Amino acid sequence: MKEILAFFFTRIQATFARRTNYHNDALRANQFNDPAPAFSFWRSLVS
Repeated sequence: MKEILAFFFTRIQATFARRTNYHNDALRANQFNDPAPAFSFWRSLVS
């Protein structure tokens, strides 16, 4: 179940990242050091 949720979160995140350069830059900066990359996009929205 956790893997399914992570898959959908990652797909939604990737869709928004391709459309928004600001978030795309933030995700690229966090791509290799973020322990939870699938949720970095959502954290960037609320921070």
